Amino acid sequence: MGKPDFSYDRSRSKQRYRSTAPGPRSRPRSQSWSPLQAQSQAESKWLVQPQPHAESKLRPKSKKPSTPPRRPTKGSVLWALVPLLSAGIFSCVPFFARAVMTKRRADRCVAAVYLGATVLMGVSVAIGGPTRSTDSVVNAFSAIGGLLAILLAGVGSVHAWLTYRAPTAAPAWAAAAAPTADPSAHALAAARNAAKHREEARKILQTDPVLARDLRIGRPDLAREYDDGGLVDVNHAPADTIARALSWSLDDAKKIVAARTQTGGFSSAAELSAYSTLDPYKIDAVADLMVFCRG
Repeated sequence: MGKPDFSYDRSRSKQRYRSTAPGPRSRPRSQSWSPLQAQSQAESKWLVQPQPHAESKLRPKSKKPSTPPRRPTKGSVLWALVPLLSAGIFSCVPFFARAVMTKRRADRCVAAVYLGATVLMGVSVAIGGPTRSTDSVVNAFSAIGGLLAILLAGVGSVHAWLTYRAPTAAPAWAAAAAPTADPSAHALAAARNAAKHREEARKILQTDPVLARDLRIGRPDLAREYDDGGLVDVNHAPADTIARALSWSLDDAKKIVAARTQTGGFSSAAELSAYSTLDPYKIDAVADLMVFCRG
């Protein structure tokens, strides 16, 4: 009987350990793993996930704008008299006219209901007859016809009067409570529009100086119809106009006029900074509003 073999095969144990042991060795080399990452993944299972529609449920629903009240007119009174004076026979006429004007399905359905009630009234009156009979069925038809005539005359008149009323103007408190346009958006649109006009005016000044002179570009002190976006001609505008257009004090504008008189005019904002006693940074801040016209 042979002895048992208790030798230890290290290669097989290493292979088994590499295939079953958890941890970084069992992961590919391209993926990084750390104990903190495993802990965060375990904790994320217990976190409450936010519901995408929970916030939308809490938002208040916007109310639909209410229709303005209506006031009676001559037309509404005349249409209301048609069912009343015809004893309900022509009660469907105002509503058929309304359906033709609006071309809405609801108005056509209302006119059809009144027409059906009118036909039923005529059939009931024809069966019942003008005189009272001993037959109960005939008397019932006669009573139905009379009741329908009263309902069509009364209800049709009130309905026609309500239908043809004209809408009144909204009250002052409703106009004040109405949402207004965003002032920031209006200011932004105005600033962009002014910048666009300034760019167009500069192109005209460079390509056609005579046309620029006729349009009086940069001269808000003169009567004109052309919008140059707020430009001011530093070489020709008076001191108060320069101060108002550039939002400067009158003393600063007078310094520009004095330097302009000495030099005979400027050709650019850099030349204005060089020959005047004003702060160059102050001139550069409003250089886009300046133009320098010669002649």
